[in-house]
Amino acid sequence: MPKIVSNPKTRREINEASMARRGVVNKAFKLHEDTVALVKALSKQTGKSQAQIVTEALQMYAAQNID
Repeated sequence: MPKIVSNPKTRREINEASMARRGVVNKAFKLHEDTVALVKALSKQTGKSQAQIVTEALQMYAAQNID
């Protein structure tokens, strides 16, 4: 049961606070539709979220290309 308060937070405020606690930041990119299709397919095949697919790909790229 939600707490009843005199000045309730909006859904946006609740979501922003939740993301801040988890260290999550919204980031938008424009990607080619083939790239988006690949991310979706990999997500479906692996059962991982699309965000996790992108995160792991960036980590692998960094490991191979950054000294």
